[in-house]
Amino acid sequence: MIYCYMRISTHSQQCDRQELMMEELKIPKENRFQEIISGTVKSSKRPEFEKMLEVLQQGDTIYFESLSRLGRSTVDLIDTVNLLTKKYKVKLIFLKESLTINPEGHGLDAVSNLFFTIMAAMAQFERDLTSQRTREGLAAKKAMGVKLGRKFCELDDEEMFNQFYEDWKSGWSYDELMVKYEKSRPTISKYVKRCKEIFYRGEE
Repeated sequence: MIYCYMRISTHSQQCDRQELMMEELKIPKENRFQEIISGTVKSSKRPEFEKMLEVLQQGDTIYFESLSRLGRSTVDLIDTVNLLTKKYKVKLIFLKESLTINPEGHGLDAVSNLFFTIMAAMAQFERDLTSQRTREGLAAKKAMGVKLGRKFCELDDEEMFNQFYEDWKSGWSYDELMVKYEKSRPTISKYVKRCKEIFYRGEE
């Protein structure tokens, strides 16, 4: 049986991109577990994650959009991966990192542990760096008296929209897109809608 686990941190974020990815994989809706909870909360304290554990059987496969959906802490990531592969004996697939962890290895061996630790740490660093840049960008624009939403670039331009599409696929949040393209939330929402339509049709 195949399952997926999707997570966003706050109500202001969107889970649509993750849902589209799981739709492409043809994962049944009843096998999709989704919740709004911070990645810093241990997986053992996440209600939907616990529900998923209750239905898992040996040989099942769980899909994640990325390592960050499972957790933000490297230690918690490793503990959770070992729990899923050793105790539940399920296969884990992280789409963004193109990483597959099989239960046949009885969890992470020394080499895999090192590799996974590096990847998890880099994913956490990348996310933290993006968040820091977003905060700094917003603070700088506020100090300069710049209001988001002023005309900066025309996303109808093919090259610019292609860049926007790639940023969206990479997991950029609404706030991050607003900062980079200097557009209001309604405008970003409009372009995100276009991205979803393209992604769903597979016109990449």
